[in-house]
Amino acid sequence: MNLINNAADALFQTRDNGMIRVSSRLLKDKILLCVEDNGPGIPRDLKVKIFDPFFTTKGHSTGIGLSLCHRIITDHKGKLDVVGSDLGGAGFSIELPVSLNKG
Repeated sequence: MNLINNAADALFQTRDNGMIRVSSRLLKDKILLCVEDNGPGIPRDLKVKIFDPFFTTKGHSTGIGLSLCHRIITDHKGKLDVVGSDLGGAGFSIELPVSLNKG
């Protein structure tokens, strides 16, 4: 939810016709979730800082959202990354392991 809220915030401030795309796919032993937007994107020099606790570029934010997302996903043996988006804005991918119980 935090990734979608961040995308909405970026679009609200910069675009009249913003788009957020959420997609998922099942790979062999993991699920891949992607959240992308057509907003302004994330400057290259900030990509290494955005998962740091209390880092924010917003005036109305505590800067813990992405840090918390990263922690929760990592605690579940997953991975959260900043990725390119063909929509032109920010993109995030979440990989989480899945257990396919056959029985």
